Amino acid sequence: MSGREISKLGVAWQAAAYASEEGMLTEAMIDARVSDSIRQHQQKMQWLKNEKPEGGMKGLNPLQ
Repeated sequence: MSGREISKLGVAWQAAAYASEEGMLTEAMIDARVSDSIRQHQQKMQWLKNEKPEGGMKGLNPLQ
């Protein structure tokens, strides 16, 4: 996962804790958000793989 994805995961944990009745983050909440993040990351990687130009990943990254 990228740094941005990990940062978004931390924000999701914080939001889950604030939204809970007790105002506390539980292990179940953490696990649920991690599972969501992993699923989203896998979907993103699949999309990137499907969009891959014939010459490789060149052209998708402006730094290359």
